[in-house]
Amino acid sequence: MISFRMEICEEIFSLHGKSVNQRQIRAIYGISFETMIILWQFLKKTDVFFKIKPIYLLWTLYFLKNYPTCDIAANHFKVDAKTFRLYVWRILFLLYIYFDTVSYLLKRF
Repeated sequence: MISFRMEICEEIFSLHGKSVNQRQIRAIYGISFETMIILWQFLKKTDVFFKIKPIYLLWTLYFLKNYPTCDIAANHFKVDAKTFRLYVWRILFLLYIYFDTVSYLLKRF
């Protein structure tokens, strides 16, 4: 648990500085820091498909919260739009695999 927390902390601090607080994290990414750690734990187990970095989760959460164009979001994180799009959609796919509650509910009836 500590290593998961440290991986996420390092990425957040590198992006927003060490003075960032819970309220700001929720405002930027739409979820709490604890929820980020839980999501990261699930995603980290999927390293088999491709290498995952914590920044990819932050990109995805930012994308889901603000829903900007890929060019604008990539510019915000200072990366290439193609790279941003690739990893956001990969993380979204993994989240869909792990948290597909819609199909679970449909199978119930």
